[in-house]
Amino acid sequence: MTSKNRSFALAVISFALLGTAACSGDVAGPDLKPNADEGQVQFISAIDAGWVRVLASGQYRDILNDPANAAIPQGNLPVERVVNVSDCLPNPDLTPFPEHPTGLLQRVLETGEVKRCVIQGAPIASDTTNFIRHSEKLETAIFAEIEKHYGVQINRIDVVSRPPIENTTELNNGTCDYINQVNALGGRTEGLRRRDTRLFSCTISAGPQYLHVPTINRGGSLPDTDHIKSLDDLLADTSIRICSGGLSTQLANSYMPNHQIDSVFIPGDISECAERVFGEGFCNCPPPSEFGPACENRPSDNVGGACPIIAGNSTGPIHDDIIINPLGDLDAALFETTYVGKLTPIDTRIVAGTPLWVAIKSPR
Repeated sequence: MTSKNRSFALAVISFALLGTAACSGDVAGPDLKPNADEGQVQFISAIDAGWVRVLASGQYRDILNDPANAAIPQGNLPVERVVNVSDCLPNPDLTPFPEHPTGLLQRVLETGEVKRCVIQGAPIASDTTNFIRHSEKLETAIFAEIEKHYGVQINRIDVVSRPPIENTTELNNGTCDYINQVNALGGRTEGLRRRDTRLFSCTISAGPQYLHVPTINRGGSLPDTDHIKSLDDLLADTSIRICSGGLSTQLANSYMPNHQIDSVFIPGDISECAERVFGEGFCNCPPPSEFGPACENRPSDNVGGACPIIAGNSTGPIHDDIIINPLGDLDAALFETTYVGKLTPIDTRIVAGTPLWVAIKSPR
């Protein structure tokens, strides 16, 4: 081999080794944070090991195809819309449970208790959280695998996070040990990028986001939306105003920064958004701390049945034009309204995925 060929071969080998080093860390992230406490990393690794076995054993498919899901209307069935992000392949031999547990994992196994931060959903038909119960079943299956491997039982104790959501702080100060599937991987909390400020597991549940566009002419001065046939059409028309529930609001604001995004965090986000699109609209209320309860969200809730003028400024009513939501069919959530059949879904081809989250450093 000539000197020139040897140099080329060494360069190729070096590049390959560098590539291996760069890719050898699990994409879920624990080993990408060398300052993380071992017990924290072990706990995430145990979750990953449990998840991989849920996939490999067929439990994942069974949960998505559970006959109990038949109560969920077509278009929103888990098997129809849930996406399996293959950031952790179903290879149990490559994803072992941690040996010699320490720190967080040791405490959970010894006490049989773990605290998880959750965001309280609303068990009503018109709330998006009512349609994502498969996430809880998947999480239960993961912990069943952990229990089986270590021969213990683990009681998950819920700690409810309330707006404003500060669950990164809650992780770091020990209020909870992990966060369930309420935070998408790509988002931020308390102004901080989640991927950088926490440890996270494999992606457990994921699904597309849909634009829901009126199929009727809403009349009056409300803008026509017939031309919105795709995400590109929406991006090209920044005059279109968007209503979003809590599970889509960060994504909408990030992908559509030039649009007005009106976020709804109250129970029944789907019916509220539909009312904003088709009904009486909503009042653009200033902060309550300044003006007290002088301006209610719905015009009809105010004195005189209209949005008031506050500090010389009209507060509305204002109408949104379309809805963004992770469900493919909103009719099931709107069956008690007059808005059934008046929205058509458009798949944005944007998928949001949720892992489980743990603090980088142990708060104890």
